[in-house]
Amino acid sequence: MMRKLTFAFKVLSMCGVWLPVDWTSPRRIFYYKIFSCVVLIACYTIVTLQCLLLSVTEFDFSFIADILFTFLTSITVCTKTMNFIAKRPDVIRLADMLLLGCCLPRDKEEAAIQKQCDEFIRVFTIALNIMAQSTLACWLLIPLFQSPELRSLPFQIWLPYDTRGSRNFWITYAYEIWPMIMGVLVNATVDVVVSGFILQACAQLDILKYRLTRLPELVKQAEESNASLVSIRKFERTTLEMASRHHAHIIEYVRNVNETFNMIIVEQFFASSLILSVIIYALTKSNVNTLQYVMDVGYLLCMLAEFFSYCWFGNEITLKSTELGLDIYRIDWTLLSAEASRNLLFIMLRTSKPIVMSCGHFVVLNVESFKSILKVSYSAFNFLKESAD
Repeated sequence: MMRKLTFAFKVLSMCGVWLPVDWTSPRRIFYYKIFSCVVLIACYTIVTLQCLLLSVTEFDFSFIADILFTFLTSITVCTKTMNFIAKRPDVIRLADMLLLGCCLPRDKEEAAIQKQCDEFIRVFTIALNIMAQSTLACWLLIPLFQSPELRSLPFQIWLPYDTRGSRNFWITYAYEIWPMIMGVLVNATVDVVVSGFILQACAQLDILKYRLTRLPELVKQAEESNASLVSIRKFERTTLEMASRHHAHIIEYVRNVNETFNMIIVEQFFASSLILSVIIYALTKSNVNTLQYVMDVGYLLCMLAEFFSYCWFGNEITLKSTELGLDIYRIDWTLLSAEASRNLLFIMLRTSKPIVMSCGHFVVLNVESFKSILKVSYSAFNFLKESAD
């Protein structure tokens, strides 16, 4: 799994979030941990200074709304970073679960299924990072097009000095750039990694379906080649026992994915609701012909893509786990022995309980949850608009 998400884990390593697994030198590990602490301090400094700005500023609804979505994004990045660092052993264990014999492709068809999944993850990684970096570029370019009297920092933070002077402004601007770049990379890449682990469960369900639906054909071929009845029954028993273990392993894998990334998903769920409503409110106040409007639209699309990926892939797991039972029902049972039919029935009964990804064990990740997020965000937007008026 680490190899399949090589680009994502390299990005996280550059951001100080992921210590490379193949590093064994104590000195390199020590220096990397120092680098991670520097990155975390820089990110949390931005959050702290934004908190101070909110606490000392007189209540101005428009001003607070303007900086609220950057403040919520900063908190999101910090919590994702801390959770991912803390869950490093669990992430490695998840990757190891996909290296068991039952999960590895055995022929060209299974290899094609796995390759299609890996290729989708690669394209998704590139697309999400392009969206995020394009939005960040617009964000960083805004001060360059503003007049010296009106220009403002990308992050509105409390500072003990005046930034209206050119020197102070550009020093502070340079300080804010690298935490912003790190934050955008971490935010998008962690979503890619989580989505990648979820999508691997879908690939494993497809591989299991292929193996089960192909069983009657293999039995028929063995009978036509005059294989002994004992060897055929042994092949049936072995195949179905391995399929049953594979299915149980997939269920356990999804449960571990849910537990490992539960806090990240919960945080994304609530942050998305609030950030979307604030961005939509900001769009209603922005001039369409400005770079700020382009940045707000890009940010809105990034937030929608991030949470939609969780909901869509969670929905795919549920659908594929349900369809597995239907696909087993459709195979030609008449070619199989009574014992094999009983084992297939046992697997079918287990598929009657769909595999689900949940958010904090109270919200199921599916398309309906995404619709609920949009409804909550719209309600919050109406509240913001009425409060401002």
